[in-house]
Amino acid sequence: MPGLYNNGEKVDWSSDFLKYVQETSSVNCVKSELGLYLEESVLFNQSNISNFDILGYWKNIGVKYPTLQRIAKDFLAIPISTVASESAIRLGGQF
Repeated sequence: MPGLYNNGEKVDWSSDFLKYVQETSSVNCVKSELGLYLEESVLFNQSNISNFDILGYWKNIGVKYPTLQRIAKDFLAIPISTVASESAIRLGGQF
């Protein structure tokens, strides 16, 4: 396989690429929004967990974590109900 040449000299792409990866990976150590959120300390303990307002929490923390806030809104908007599954179980026994 013919090699690639630059100004008459053979270019060694593998060593240049390795050097680039080493330089950029050590400099750009940016954490994701999720990584930063997971590193935060826990806000509540067992004694005040029953009074915790999850919607208020995401309303306030959304300035810092806007993407996670949108995910939480989608997730928390799902109604919690067992009526449909209980009806399906009862109807299933009648067949």
